[in-house]
Amino acid sequence: MRLPLPPPRAKARPGPRGSRLTAALTSALLAAGLLVGAAPGPGGSTARAADRPARPAASASDGSLPFATYNMQGSDHGLRWGGEVGPLTMHHEVVALQEAGNGPPAEPHQYHGTGMSLPIPGPFPAGLPTHVSYTQWEHRHHRRHVYFLQTDPQRDSTTGRDRWVGGRVNLAVVTRTRADEVRIIENPLYNPNEPRDEYRYRRALGVRIGNTVYYNVHARGADVSHLLAGIRAAARPGENWVMVGDFNLDIRNRTDQQARDQSLHLRSDEQLARPHRPTHQRGGELDYAITRGTPRFNADIPAGRGSDHYPVQFEPAPTPVPAAPDGPVHNFSSAFENAATGMVLEAPENAGGRVTTGRQRYNLRQRFRMDTVQGHWYRFARSNSPTGASGARAALAAGGECPGVNPFLPLSVIMLPCEAAEAQWRPDDPGAPGGPLRWRNSRHPELCLTGGNDKQAVGALPCSDSPAQQWWDNSRAVDERAWGDEDGWVQLRAYNGLFLDNFSGPGHDGTPLTTRRRNVGVITQRWDIEYAGSGDNLVRLKGRGSGRCVDLLNGDRPRPGDRSVLHGCTDRGSKIDGTGHRWQVETYADGSLRFRNEAAHMCLVAPPRETGYVTIDACSDDARQRWTIVP
Repeated sequence: MRLPLPPPRAKARPGPRGSRLTAALTSALLAAGLLVGAAPGPGGSTARAADRPARPAASASDGSLPFATYNMQGSDHGLRWGGEVGPLTMHHEVVALQEAGNGPPAEPHQYHGTGMSLPIPGPFPAGLPTHVSYTQWEHRHHRRHVYFLQTDPQRDSTTGRDRWVGGRVNLAVVTRTRADEVRIIENPLYNPNEPRDEYRYRRALGVRIGNTVYYNVHARGADVSHLLAGIRAAARPGENWVMVGDFNLDIRNRTDQQARDQSLHLRSDEQLARPHRPTHQRGGELDYAITRGTPRFNADIPAGRGSDHYPVQFEPAPTPVPAAPDGPVHNFSSAFENAATGMVLEAPENAGGRVTTGRQRYNLRQRFRMDTVQGHWYRFARSNSPTGASGARAALAAGGECPGVNPFLPLSVIMLPCEAAEAQWRPDDPGAPGGPLRWRNSRHPELCLTGGNDKQAVGALPCSDSPAQQWWDNSRAVDERAWGDEDGWVQLRAYNGLFLDNFSGPGHDGTPLTTRRRNVGVITQRWDIEYAGSGDNLVRLKGRGSGRCVDLLNGDRPRPGDRSVLHGCTDRGSKIDGTGHRWQVETYADGSLRFRNEAAHMCLVAPPRETGYVTIDACSDDARQRWTIVP
């Protein structure tokens, strides 16, 4: 199974009235509301949020509320709101989001009738958005307040004018309690005639809660001092403020004093809260906070997510910042298949022995339980139980063994205690998204896990683009009880407007699949998309009429062009552990999906004409491999 980078991308859970993928494809509706403006403070613009509840917490006035920042790199068509932003809001009163996608969370997770446009009083440069969008949103039955500012201009090639709608590089702030006020800090470096529209200098979006204003910034480095000056000028007497976000100004290799004096030019009454770790996959420390008037904050990275940035959380000192707990990546076991040879990682029979590769045997020696370590590294505990869960949990609890770099012979891989740094790995993607991953060692980051042929020892060799260092993360021993959390009664529309259908009748084992014109009343076009676990994108497509799942004609030896057929959904009696009917969902920017098969690592392909066979082929950007969920 393809593990997104780093760590695994968490998919959104369904809300009480909707589902993950269908919710991501539904448009957000903002209802009209009363627009109440306030006079702009010095250096910025304000909009007052009306009808707010009473402030229950004293910490709202002294600026000690915990907060977080996260550059989302897009909303993944709404999936990251539930899977990544939602959990952050459970522990932090204010969450600042950059690259938040093209709008607030989509229905049905929004509250109906709560949308409001908050006007931005001028003056400000002509052509900029004139309002902040406000709506309410629910995550796991907890209501949240979302403030969204369009900062990504979409230039019309015909008129040469900007359309402030859509795009990805927009700002949002999510709060637990409704803000007392919304403020905008103008960016004096903004120039509407910049040739690269997506990189224009952006405004800052602020929300005031009690006596503290939280400003969300997505700077470009050169404009940090200008935004900071605007925030200072907008501060009212006795008011606290927080400037947090993606500064695009790297302070990783600087001491606190150097960062304060040389990079940011802070005043003596301003504090820097930083994680002292890279906040971007490429190594830069770009995401941090500047505060004034608040208690001192500790900063830490709770866990990696699906974006190229890591979220950063801020907790008031001396309260210790909780470390990210170790936990399972999947609720099933994994098998690591080498992309060059097709061989699978295999644990030795004896403790501390050499790790090898072998042919697919679907046995316990080829099953590993993948866990995170402080949210940034992975370890692979050998699974000792048929389902893979209890055995690996017990092994970790007892200080079990995981594949790691031999400390005495660093080019070899042996079984080591799972707590050792040599037994911890980080994935990176050497090729197209959705493909196999390369695993880089924690203690020796220049070395990568390297496979060979049948019964050959696995090595840790200098990282390269060799296919021998690329591994598929395949599911194993998925418990039948785990399937659920479904998108039910949906249709799957192909690129040509036809819909996935049984070839004939209710469908028996071996019934081929086809596409036909849409027929809402036909049960053979109705599917349940069932997930193998919360936060995972491994699915099976179960026919409503047949009760059977989309599978491969020949799962043992799949070939390009093979038909896709219906088959029983249970794994019992399967020679290949049921991988033929398990599919990884991959999402495109336009909301369409691609289904990659676990047994074949090939994708589901629609036929060019009606009633043709649905097949599999090497995954590509071919339109025939794209499917859209229709509720």
